[in-house]
Amino acid sequence: MRNIFTEHPHSIGESYFQHMKFATLFGIKMITGGLACIIHAVLPFLFQKTGSKMLLGMTRHFVERMPSIDGNVTDLFHIIERKKAGTPVSLSKENKAQLIKS
Repeated sequence: MRNIFTEHPHSIGESYFQHMKFATLFGIKMITGGLACIIHAVLPFLFQKTGSKMLLGMTRHFVERMPSIDGNVTDLFHIIERKKAGTPVSLSKENKAQLIKS
């Protein structure tokens, strides 16, 4: 019998409660980083790198625990490689739409 509460957690190798813990902590970090960015927008001398550091740390943690690599991670890898090589990086309208959709 299909269980909608455990289907997704099991698909990524986690129990329901492991997934709940990770998703809750991830959400709290997203809110915290977002608040830091909003405060930084008004008071640019505060939290100058907080949001970006949190985002990069969360992205790294998320990618490390993925059971397989998807297209978004591959795209991110290619962007990083181009930046390291000094190649300008700009997203096409299609790529931006794809990132927003996924």
